[in-house]
Amino acid sequence: MDERISSVLDELDEKETSDLLSGEMEFPIDEFTRRRIASSVKKRTSGERKALRNFKGIGGVAASFMVMAFLALFSFGEKDLVDTMRKVMEYIPGYGVTSSVEGLGEDIPKQVLDLVENLRTGHSLTKEKYSIGEKGYKVNYIGEIDLSRNYESMNQIMEEKEEWLFIVEDKGESHYSILIGKDRGRYTVLMSGGAAEMFYHSLSLADPDRSGEIDLLFYGGDQYLINERAMVYQIPATRMDYERNPDIFDRPLDEKICLELIQLNYEESLKSKPPYQFGSIGLMEQHHEMNVN
Repeated sequence: MDERISSVLDELDEKETSDLLSGEMEFPIDEFTRRRIASSVKKRTSGERKALRNFKGIGGVAASFMVMAFLALFSFGEKDLVDTMRKVMEYIPGYGVTSSVEGLGEDIPKQVLDLVENLRTGHSLTKEKYSIGEKGYKVNYIGEIDLSRNYESMNQIMEEKEEWLFIVEDKGESHYSILIGKDRGRYTVLMSGGAAEMFYHSLSLADPDRSGEIDLLFYGGDQYLINERAMVYQIPATRMDYERNPDIFDRPLDEKICLELIQLNYEESLKSKPPYQFGSIGLMEQHHEMNVN
């Protein structure tokens, strides 16, 4: 039944949605929901550029909406039609959980992009007028490690999460970051205000040709960029951290060295009592200290 609801919703294009929402409805829909639906369908139709079936006039569209209501009653068993329709709205691309749009090198759910758009609107109303970068960086974490295995690349121990990092810009410079991911099954802002003033500096080193072939890793409280040449750059938490020792951050490590360090840290965590805590030192500084001493 869910597929039937989604199929009906996919028939609506931008004009049909506008006509439907501006006309008289058989049941009440609040203004916020009206704007949300119109915005979502507009983004879907402009982003996908695919041909949609044309309905003849408002009568066909209204009939489709009534079909949606009918299907919703059977799908969800709700007595309150308004509440039922709000649940059906979750199937509209950009509002619910069934659709994604193609980002730069990856698929970013429209729900995530809608959150970013709402945040961007909020920032545009502030005195500082920060902007949010269009690119969302998929976040990787270190997964389960087998100490008996000889890993060849970071990809073998990294796990992608349903999280994206967006950079808030101040006059084109990276200022701070916003992390968006799932909480209790829905996308939300997990973190806002994370230090990112050196993000673009590290990005220019890791990807000088702007190929976009970059992996973002969160590990031990630090962030790292891994490029297609398998070189790893640590992103300084603050400009002050960078200025203390720029060579550490400007000189990347081969991913095999990082693999060895991560495995070493994991092994130490298993031996230590109380348990070893990650995050006390970044991989670049750790490598530097091991070689100096």
